[in-house]
Amino acid sequence: SIADHTHSEVPKTEWMDITERFRQAAWCLAPGELVQEANFSLFDAMSAIELMDSKMDASLQWSTFREFPQTSQEAVEKGILRFSGHEPRELVGIFDEVFACVATWLEGHTLAQTVFTCMYLLDTTATEDICLRGFSQAIVKTVDYMRGCICQGRVFTEDDQQGVCFGFNMLNCVSDTSVAAVLKEAEEEAQTLLRQATTSINRTNAEVTNTSSVSDVQVLKALLIRIKLTRNLFTFVTCMAKNTAQGLQGSLQKLSQCVKLIDDVISTIDLGPKLDPTNPLKLGFHPVINQHLLPPSYKPYSILPRQKGLQILQTIFSQIQKILAVGKLTSFRELFEAVLGFCAVRECPNVLVRSLLVLVCLQGDRTKLFGSPSFETLLHEDIRLFCSPPCLNPRSPVSSSSQGKEIVQRFFGRAVSPMIEFLRIYCQHRARQRYKIVRSLDMFSELQQETERMDHHLTELTAKLDPQRQHMASFGSWLLYYVLHLMAEYILLGFEYNLYSPFELHYIYW
Repeated sequence: SIADHTHSEVPKTEWMDITERFRQAAWCLAPGELVQEANFSLFDAMSAIELMDSKMDASLQWSTFREFPQTSQEAVEKGILRFSGHEPRELVGIFDEVFACVATWLEGHTLAQTVFTCMYLLDTTATEDICLRGFSQAIVKTVDYMRGCICQGRVFTEDDQQGVCFGFNMLNCVSDTSVAAVLKEAEEEAQTLLRQATTSINRTNAEVTNTSSVSDVQVLKALLIRIKLTRNLFTFVTCMAKNTAQGLQGSLQKLSQCVKLIDDVISTIDLGPKLDPTNPLKLGFHPVINQHLLPPSYKPYSILPRQKGLQILQTIFSQIQKILAVGKLTSFRELFEAVLGFCAVRECPNVLVRSLLVLVCLQGDRTKLFGSPSFETLLHEDIRLFCSPPCLNPRSPVSSSSQGKEIVQRFFGRAVSPMIEFLRIYCQHRARQRYKIVRSLDMFSELQQETERMDHHLTELTAKLDPQRQHMASFGSWLLYYVLHLMAEYILLGFEYNLYSPFELHYIYW
């Protein structure tokens, strides 16, 4: 036993190949028979790993990177990684690769296998280069804000995003002000280098101007553009986090700058050195450095190509600009149609965009952000336009009676939350909406029963106070209109994801 060994000794382990024993035991089973231990579930079977299988055993990935250091400190000691003395061209390549890592993460992969494969982000305080330090700190804080937004939006699943940060240092102890100051200093440093290089060329005779000098100016311009993009992106997420009208206005301005700058980044993407798959540490990237933080079956993802990653970020920025206009709508019907048109497509928008749509446009504080009516006011006006019940008609005595006011006020207090959840369903991932619709219909069934009782009381009150008008099932009809939308969406999603067998199609169409 282990207890019999001294602390200096390590117990020996002998491994035995039991594949043949399993095969011999399997011959005793008839077709269809299954041997299952009581403590071994189907989930365990699906999560099992076949050792030494390159498709399942992620630890085999270390064989490709056997000579790689396992920590950033070890990489520095071996002289593989350095935190100072980077050339501008090298910084351009590092920045572009990190942007591609961020885009890959937003596409649904883990932080450990995307963003934090860059070793400079694992220890931003050790970086001496001002441009690299400012960029690294801003990216880490930006990713943390994005992750918080996605978690708060609650419209993501495992397929969309992993909300875990795996214990990485997200610079919670570093203030946004200090990060912004380092970014500003980095931008000034890049501008100074660019001025010096431009002045040096201007002083040289045009006939003897070195081609490399012109190329250096182009690289410095590209570096400056990337620092400006990072600074505007960081300011955007910090302004959004303030959740105020001024913060929202400031974020829109910064977002517009990001959309303009990312075009310049894409046009200069070839100026930086490419990542060598056989030696990624040359640019400071280690594909499996965080593999020990993940379950053994998680294999490293291949990072998106730089141009593809930047195009994804560009699309996300443009989509965010569009959703921020949704918050200014003053009609519930317009709001519903905008959400439906924006999210009900085969290619669902990015999870970050859908999370911002929920947090900014579908929350109770949208009045404070956009000055648009509250959700209760939106529902009040929508019902009035839908069927104009007497209790919402200012000319009817039912609307001015204390009993009528109490019934209507109770209804809106009860209906606001389900109707917000109704809109949130369309912000879910398309494949997840069917599950959410089923749960929502259960919630709406309770509200429908309450609405029927309320319509009955209001019908009696209308007959007593305003016999010339008829209330009938006004609120119930309005609620049923949106419930039927959910039912139709449930059936259509089944077609979209091919969930029906051929023999089911005739009664599904019926």
